[in-house]
Amino acid sequence: MKKQHKKLHDFVEITDSIKDAIGQLVEVITDHFEQGIDCPCCGRYVKLYKRKLHNEMATFLMQLVRQYKSEPRWYSTRELVTSARKASTDGSYLVHWGLIERKSSKNSSGATCGMYRPTKLGIKFSQNKVSVPSHLHMICGEVAGFGPDHIYIKDCLESPFEFAQLMGGIMESQK
Repeated sequence: MKKQHKKLHDFVEITDSIKDAIGQLVEVITDHFEQGIDCPCCGRYVKLYKRKLHNEMATFLMQLVRQYKSEPRWYSTRELVTSARKASTDGSYLVHWGLIERKSSKNSSGATCGMYRPTKLGIKFSQNKVSVPSHLHMICGEVAGFGPDHIYIKDCLESPFEFAQLMGGIMESQK
């Protein structure tokens, strides 16, 4: 019986040590994720990206809503982005704001198929009836929250996309 208590005691000590180490790791990353930091555990670059809801996204939403109101169905990115120089769009990020939804099917290679339709909120936003957060915060490709400021779609159409603002100095630091 004492031997079992010793094992339990050792396990609790190890568990406490792991909790302490994880707490220290979280503190280090939290102190540096706005500027960017290589994770001491896995080496992955961790940075808080603040994605602004910009002109291209607003235009994508307006095109999607226009098409959807004329024929309610799922639309592919290629149907909405007709520019010969560009095959993709930041419009897909609107999923995180709840303005569009992505069809959950996959193509033959297993990737999401890039089919979208507007949500009720997306339609109201495109009509300038509601505001949404101006910035989406992402860490390692996951939503970490939203900025405190809200905007209407007309505000997005007045402010062009700024790549340098999104990258927040990361381009210069990784040369």
